[in-house]
Amino acid sequence: MALAATFLLRVTGDSMAPGIMSGDILVVDCSLRPADYQVVVAVVAVMKE
Repeated sequence: MALAATFLLRVTGDSMAPGIMSGDILVVDCSLRPADYQVVVAVVAVMKE
């Protein structure tokens, strides 16, 4: 099953990016191509409910 192009992600734990804190909600748009010096999100595991 493919992920939606845009989704919300709640941050847990320490982030390596300044200004992104545990508990923050990020809007992730997979249709955008990453560029130099931008923050990117890597999905490590997808949990099924």
